[in-house]
Amino acid sequence: MRSLPTLQRAAVPVVAAVCLAALRCYAGVTGATAGDAGLLDATVGHDASDATALPDSNVVGNDVQTSVPDVGTGTGDAGHDAGGAHDTGPPGVNLYVASGYQNRRIVSQDGTTWVNDTIDPPNALDDIGTGLAIGLGMIVVAGHTGIYTSPDGKNWTHLPAPVPQVWPGLGGAAATFGDGKFVIVDSSDSWTSTDGMTFTQHSPDGGTGGATHWDGIAYGNGVFFAVGDSNGPGDRKVSTDGITWTSYVQDSIAWSGVAYGQGVFVAVGANGRRAWTTDGATLTDTTDATLGNIGGVAFGNGKFVACGTNFTATSTDGKTWTNSAAGPVSDLSFGGTLFLTTTWMSNILTSADGQTWTHVFSGDSGSPALSRVTWGLVGGH
Repeated sequence: MRSLPTLQRAAVPVVAAVCLAALRCYAGVTGATAGDAGLLDATVGHDASDATALPDSNVVGNDVQTSVPDVGTGTGDAGHDAGGAHDTGPPGVNLYVASGYQNRRIVSQDGTTWVNDTIDPPNALDDIGTGLAIGLGMIVVAGHTGIYTSPDGKNWTHLPAPVPQVWPGLGGAAATFGDGKFVIVDSSDSWTSTDGMTFTQHSPDGGTGGATHWDGIAYGNGVFFAVGDSNGPGDRKVSTDGITWTSYVQDSIAWSGVAYGQGVFVAVGANGRRAWTTDGATLTDTTDATLGNIGGVAFGNGKFVACGTNFTATSTDGKTWTNSAAGPVSDLSFGGTLFLTTTWMSNILTSADGQTWTHVFSGDSGSPALSRVTWGLVGGH
């Protein structure tokens, strides 16, 4: 691929809080945020089959009695993928977090029982959180209405201006935690923070290297690798610090997500698009059109899992793949011991192997759709 000149960005300090991730759809496939070598990311497809309801006993609404403990014990990085970012410290409470339309946020400590279901639409628009990451004991969600942060998944802070407050805000953003910092990409800008509270905006000269939707960002091998699309063509860019980026010529097919593991990044997208790379610059194509639109990819338990329209594909190295039974076409992630996915119509499914899925949560009929899910350690400060 031909590399574009490195983008120089003017830093503008801003105060920001932990962000919430959200959903964006294109051609039946929604974008996803990518994580560092331990969190989850993927993209969500809109499929009527995803709307299967759970028994009432499995539905958890707004919980006012159960809260996430302020302290706890946790172990380090449990997965490698692209959707959110995984926290390697400080020790805290294991927490799964999902986000979606109308600033929806919901959390779980075991991936099965989901509590603190919050819907907070400040506007009449979609208000999607498209970037979701956990690091430094904090949850960060970035989206149409700016950045939200939380230390526990129950108490949230909406970061004030100059962080964008309303649409378009950080619509189309992707977020991750890696190399000791949060990194958010949005349009042609990036935002970085070393504490999850104060963010600095970096704007490139000329506004080049942007994308309409950044659908994933992951950290590995000393680089941040972001993928997305501009209503069709695929976009990608690479940075060693989250501030200065090298962009690449638009690809013909849109990307939908990226994950890191086993020393390689795996990026996926529409029409069975799949490729691996060690640096985000030189790609080796392993596209399989029989998969249809690939909605997400994650790494965990020693393997990559990619879900497409027709099949689920697995790989131990990100290079050679085996197709298996059909799986959910949606945002995909890995955390703790589970692969997780959010599907259209407010559903959450889990899997120990990335192939057999259990439906663990379904929102009320007509409730805002979930679009992102991630895992990390919160609290512990």
